Amino acid sequence: MRESTMFKRILAAVGDESSILTAAQAIAGRMPGAAVDSFHVSARRCGDVLDDLLRHMIETESDLLILGAHRQVLASRAAMLAPASVLMVPDGTAVHFNPILVPVDFSASSAHALRCAKELAGDGLVVALAVECDEDPWLDWAEDHGKVQRHLTEFVAQTGIEGAVCQVEPLNRDSIPVASRIEGAD
Repeated sequence: MRESTMFKRILAAVGDESSILTAAQAIAGRMPGAAVDSFHVSARRCGDVLDDLLRHMIETESDLLILGAHRQVLASRAAMLAPASVLMVPDGTAVHFNPILVPVDFSASSAHALRCAKELAGDGLVVALAVECDEDPWLDWAEDHGKVQRHLTEFVAQTGIEGAVCQVEPLNRDSIPVASRIEGAD
């Protein structure tokens, strides 16, 4: 098994639930050479907890933060401000990385997200989902579906990800895409 290239120091922000630490340990088990550290999230004011959490991330050079999504304000602020990747685990969910869905808008951030997803998935399935945004009308997705599919396939190949499923699903603010059955998922 090769050593992890993405996540070497995993920080678990734990409160009363033990599932976050369990999730961090499960991820570390998939990432040879990764270490797990924990940070106790108390019932203090969200801003104080966030400041302390981000400071601890920097001091420990953590490159992945795992926290529960039950404290939504803390989770969303951490996701925006953390100096590393953030994984939010909703209460009562098991750590399951097959498949991992990565929305793709063809940016450098999407390429990085694909590489992180592949690292987490290991031999599991990564699904790259091209999403059309209202602000990005560069192509008529309804008429040029095949062209978007080819562009997505080329984009994924350029990231070095092998075996990813590429899907195209138009999105806009007024609708939620119809879920497609993902072949190969557990």
